[in-house]
Amino acid sequence: MSKNVYIGIAVIVILIVAGIVFASRNSMTQQNSNVPAQSSNQTQQPSIKTPSPTTSNSQAKQATQDSFTIDADDENASMTQLNVAKGHKISVTFNVKNGSTYHGGLDFRSDAVTTGTIPTGTSKTVTFTADKSFTWVPYWPASNIKKPYTISVNVQ
Repeated sequence: MSKNVYIGIAVIVILIVAGIVFASRNSMTQQNSNVPAQSSNQTQQPSIKTPSPTTSNSQAKQATQDSFTIDADDENASMTQLNVAKGHKISVTFNVKNGSTYHGGLDFRSDAVTTGTIPTGTSKTVTFTADKSFTWVPYWPASNIKKPYTISVNVQ
């Protein structure tokens, strides 16, 4: 066989492989278009679970407690807004990140619920009944320096 025949066969093989790759990617794109896109926005607004009229007593008790986890450091938090239902029992776990938080930790303060000092690399959970909206302001506990973000709890 001549050199031109080998080149022709190589070109055909490359075109077939490229066609297969293109077809599989196109198929995957069409399958993924039916899946709702998820936002990578840092502010997450958790949904509120409310019991339906046909909910059993055990399900109704579970639906009245909402739990959230917030990862925080000196510059920001994974959630900056929580929407909760009035009267619900709310549990919020604060994880103070290692490496991006000064060694003194953080203290989240508000007129409704205050965490006290949470050392770097540890967590603390606070639980309260949602009766009014408020805003947590994070501070560096050793110097009372306010951090550049807040976390709003909106009672609806």
